[in-house]
Amino acid sequence: MNVLGALQILASLPDDEDFYVGPVAKAEGEHALSLLYMFDLDAPKVSSHDSESVVFSWERGEAKYYLSVGDGGASFIRSTPDERGIVGHAQLDEAAIVGVLRLAGDHVGGSERVTG
Repeated sequence: MNVLGALQILASLPDDEDFYVGPVAKAEGEHALSLLYMFDLDAPKVSSHDSESVVFSWERGEAKYYLSVGDGGASFIRSTPDERGIVGHAQLDEAAIVGVLRLAGDHVGGSERVTG
């Protein structure tokens, strides 16, 4: 799956489209995607929360996992029918982002490699 290509398509949409991703969000999404690649996670779905953030998502049974990237940071969120909460958060330029992505790897795993 070409996740980078999907992100580029969202960034090329007119800025009044619902799924448009602005240039800063695109750059942060690309940075996060490069880090996800290092952890050999399954390829996520990609969307925008608004023009200022990118959301990568995975489904595992009844659980849904989201990596929301924007404003220089990333939050890993787990959502089930019974609860929803932030599992980890870090700024993209901090070493702690590695821990957040390790959490993602623990929950999401990988068999279909993220590609650019």
